[in-house]
Amino acid sequence: MPISKIDNKTLRQKVFEQIRGSIMSAEMEPGESLSLRKLADSLGVSIMPVREALWQLETEKIVVIESNKKMTINRLSTAEIQEIFDIRLIHESRLVEVSCQNRSKKVIDQLTYLLDKMKNSDTKNKNYLHWNKDFHFLIYSNAELPITLSIVNNLWLRLAPYFGLREPDKNIFADIAPHELMVEAFTNGDCDVCIRGLKDDLLETQDYILKHI
Repeated sequence: MPISKIDNKTLRQKVFEQIRGSIMSAEMEPGESLSLRKLADSLGVSIMPVREALWQLETEKIVVIESNKKMTINRLSTAEIQEIFDIRLIHESRLVEVSCQNRSKKVIDQLTYLLDKMKNSDTKNKNYLHWNKDFHFLIYSNAELPITLSIVNNLWLRLAPYFGLREPDKNIFADIAPHELMVEAFTNGDCDVCIRGLKDDLLETQDYILKHI
């Protein structure tokens, strides 16, 4: 999700949401240096709300602010990446199960739309990751389990910078098959198969990330 200029209404929160959204969509990568001035210029705001947003992201362990004021996107160890995927599988499986039980035609239609967007995305850029995020969180939010969703949000945020990793001139990782399985199972109310699709997606993504770090 590209950073774009925003208006002055609830400025502090909007700045935080824009930066956070960019991280969630893998627009920033692990260890990437952050410039207050460049972010402020991109958003069309002063430095102060950007600084406050980065401080907030530091408390979530997404951004690292060193004593010399150097700011970077946090890096994760192999063990931390594996732990996050283990926790994601537990909580996201629960969200998928309840969401599948709560499914509606409206959500099924939205999922089908997002799957089509993913299929037609150019995987040489990161548009696919934006649609992939929307796909997953449409399912998760439909479960109406706000505490679990909050946990998953933070886990995604910590891991998202790794989603865009790739070899030079190669496509990002984009396996549609697990998502197709999830949509078919979700539509049919087969919650177990839908969870299996999620598990396939998480394990394949984990293997890809660990291969490229």
